[in-house]
Amino acid sequence: RPEGDLKAKSIDEYRGKCIEGKAFQVMIDNNLCFDIALYPYELVTYGVLHTNAGIVQTDVKLSSNRAENHFSYSGSVKTVDFDLGRVLSSPKMGKISFNLNVEGNQYAHQYPSISLKGLVSSMHYSDYTYHNITLDGEYKQGGFNGKASLDDENGVISLDGTIDTASHIPTFNFLADIRNFRPHELHLTKNYEKAAISVKMNANFTGASIDQMNGEINIDSLEFLSPEKSYFLDNFKVTATRKDKQHKLLTIASSFLQAEIEGNYSYRTLPASINNILSHYLPSLIKSSKKPTDNNFDFNIHIYNTDILPAVFNIPLEIKSHSTINGAFNDKAHRMHVEGYFPRLIYD
Repeated sequence: RPEGDLKAKSIDEYRGKCIEGKAFQVMIDNNLCFDIALYPYELVTYGVLHTNAGIVQTDVKLSSNRAENHFSYSGSVKTVDFDLGRVLSSPKMGKISFNLNVEGNQYAHQYPSISLKGLVSSMHYSDYTYHNITLDGEYKQGGFNGKASLDDENGVISLDGTIDTASHIPTFNFLADIRNFRPHELHLTKNYEKAAISVKMNANFTGASIDQMNGEINIDSLEFLSPEKSYFLDNFKVTATRKDKQHKLLTIASSFLQAEIEGNYSYRTLPASINNILSHYLPSLIKSSKKPTDNNFDFNIHIYNTDILPAVFNIPLEIKSHSTINGAFNDKAHRMHVEGYFPRLIYD
């Protein structure tokens, strides 16, 4: 609130285009007046807000502490068919209906902390209306900590844990349970018509990409069902560890693929590494990418079957028996070695 005492003036002394707007200013000044208000450092907004995007019902208390540069609010917010897409100028976003309890805190020069609990009964996005989104968690510094769920006819999803993408090192520690997720019916892709995906995931890692990853991702009971195809994978585990900045280890364990990559690797710069090594030996045919690379790693891959490729990704590749790929990259030595063994491979 502004410093000092505030006194409400005659309604005619306020600037505004309508009598309702002037009356709202009188109400605010009365709420901040030491002689009238019971809590002059708090403002309670209770009522109905009419906008071009829709109607919002609020019962929210606003508080401030200038000495500590602190601002807080708590209460409930409710709306039906509010045109969020119009407010955000987003063509994909449409109308939203929710009933939420909200509690927030913010200090000067810091990210706000917002706790939300309640139900988003409907939300229109990408020409589809999602139903029954439950929120119970805290949004802080670009991350989420708590529970969120979707109970829709085209997908049941529950998420419990922490996702923090705004920190210097992003952190992920959550459990996810996805059942009968239909991406085509949700208008998320043009592929996978009438297909349903179910999977459980346990993730506990840091890093913004596979190059920076430290921790593990465990995928359990992956099931893909469509009118023509089906596939089930009991477990798929990815583990990444760092001994130091120049020594990393990535392992993949599953029934169809076992892999280990060790050393200093960056998948983002791997195409440039291949280009630079080939350019070193064939300079007249291949030009160097001129991108700095420092890949120096060994890899060992065992492939047992590829049923997942034609069933889920429509890639007509079949490996009928145990196959291997191994090799090494060394940018500084301009060396690349790749060796493969495929007793029986069919591409059709």
